[in-house]
Amino acid sequence: LEADHPARRSPAAGVNPILKRLDASGTGSGCARGVIETAARCAGAMLRLRSWSWGVAERELVAPFSPFDFWSRARAPHRALALRLYSRLRDASPVLGAGVGAPLLKLWTHAALDPAASSSGGRKGLDDTDDVHDGGFDESGADAKGLGRARARLTRAIRAHPKLALALLPNDAATTSDPAHPRGASLATRTEWVRAAFAGVKERCASDVAAAVVAAANGVLDIAAARAGEVAGTPAQIAWADAVAGTCVAAARVAPEAMHRLPLTLAASSGTAGSGAILAEYPTRLVATLRRVAERHCHASAAHAAATSVHKTAAAQSAFAGSFRADAAHSSLRRAANRLARADAWLSDAFASLAARGIEPATVAAKPTGSSSSSSYLFDVNDPSLVRALASLVHAAWERGPPREPTRVAAAAAANAAWSGMAAS
Repeated sequence: LEADHPARRSPAAGVNPILKRLDASGTGSGCARGVIETAARCAGAMLRLRSWSWGVAERELVAPFSPFDFWSRARAPHRALALRLYSRLRDASPVLGAGVGAPLLKLWTHAALDPAASSSGGRKGLDDTDDVHDGGFDESGADAKGLGRARARLTRAIRAHPKLALALLPNDAATTSDPAHPRGASLATRTEWVRAAFAGVKERCASDVAAAVVAAANGVLDIAAARAGEVAGTPAQIAWADAVAGTCVAAARVAPEAMHRLPLTLAASSGTAGSGAILAEYPTRLVATLRRVAERHCHASAAHAAATSVHKTAAAQSAFAGSFRADAAHSSLRRAANRLARADAWLSDAFASLAARGIEPATVAAKPTGSSSSSSYLFDVNDPSLVRALASLVHAAWERGPPREPTRVAAAAAANAAWSGMAAS
């Protein structure tokens, strides 16, 4: 690996010109498949012989970084290489093949949500329902093709796991929208795969497997700022922000109490302005997730309102100006409507997590003497951080004024989503 992969000779985040060209040209993980297979089999043999512990093997896989900072510092080809190595070690160590599957689900989530993974098989406009913006691409330009193969192998590992197998059921053989297929997919589609897996843990797996969902969501929050920096100024910027919100709120619906007991770290909040104020106002990961959902729903509903207005104008002018502009506006409106529908699903998960029963809040302010006991719901009026989070959700969905206020249809859909989430919980 040291002889074949430039990232292992250049730990300084891409100062090596070879690594820069590799990252920009999208030539996969940067290693031949034979090199990856040989290295993985050597590491697997060392693990089976107990000459290496899992910690030693992991340090070798992510060198020259450490396992603690690799996912936030490594570039896309290096991440693809590490994931392809990890995916080949499922049978070599019980860390990936046994337990509740937290490391395995976390690795699969990293592979599925990496914005550098190829989108829609590299073909423009392949599926308009998957596109989140004009042009059909939501990738950053660093198309590490090895990520798709690593995701497919990790998907098969999850389906063979004793506790995680029911979370990710195989799709119909006739469909190609399956995470076990190495074909590229848009980031919105891959986010829905992760959300479906988290929902499968809640519906079909044992209760202790929820810890794996929390670990995967924490991993996404920890790398959110680093990936946002990678995709800044590219079409993937919006798609990545949506992916973080959708994934984390899906985890919040599975295990709201665990998310509310975990404090928000400075690294997880450094991607936004005023990180110190955010740590004070949104002290836990659940509250920070709800804030992200409010922000992304506000963005989606405003984009939908703008697309609706443009479409009405273009349709009225099509009689004398031709239908080209109206057709383009209709396509933009359809994409905006699809994105708003996904944001409504996140809103439903957010209200469902607040309406969870039988959970003692983790950050409850001191109650005055003689006050009643805490609520049986996660939401408690004595917790100011939850009150602020609820207020931001309500404002984003229904209380914004012109010029980007939600349409009546959008407001009604948001209300239905919120009510269905609370009723289902």
